[in-house]
Amino acid sequence: MTNDDFKEMGRAAFRLGLERDPYVDFIFKSASSVADGAAQYAAWCVGWDEVSSSTPVTHSLFDLGYNDLKKHTELARIAVYLDAYVADLRFVPNTRNPEFSKTTLSAVLAERYYHFGELGNKNYRGNDVQIVDLETGLPKLHELLQVKPVIIMCACWDRKGCHRMVVAAEYQKAYGLATKPLSRSVIKDILSQVDEIDPLQPKLL
Repeated sequence: MTNDDFKEMGRAAFRLGLERDPYVDFIFKSASSVADGAAQYAAWCVGWDEVSSSTPVTHSLFDLGYNDLKKHTELARIAVYLDAYVADLRFVPNTRNPEFSKTTLSAVLAERYYHFGELGNKNYRGNDVQIVDLETGLPKLHELLQVKPVIIMCACWDRKGCHRMVVAAEYQKAYGLATKPLSRSVIKDILSQVDEIDPLQPKLL
């Protein structure tokens, strides 16, 4: 096949992939070339069922509560430092603090930001955690971890009382990888090593 053939395959795969599931865009954004993206997509195309507990995890999984942060650019600096995606696990990705709304985060984090509504807590106003759809959400999270490290994020500063730890426990049960907490001391250390980021220039990410 010529390079043009691979390019056309990549374009067709990308169009089809976006129709099937918007998460496929990270495959092409992270691929080293259109041909590589097409090859990765061909493997993906057989379905999420192929991503199972037998698929090794190649990157670290972190967890964070954004109430430990002062502003959204700090989250961006952490993501840059770890070269990680941010998986927003909130059922409703809006907040009284506009710094951490889905609109703001998707703008400043750009391609690093993903909202995983399937892994949100639909009973977030109550006491019992009710994850929307672990069966769908966990394989997607696992697929993302094949590309880069991932920070699973919610608002709660207390990880023990946050639904993200239910998601983390289920992920570990399915794939054998435990999360690494981004505690206040770890966050402080990271921020001391990363320059301030201009939120109007997401290309810096």
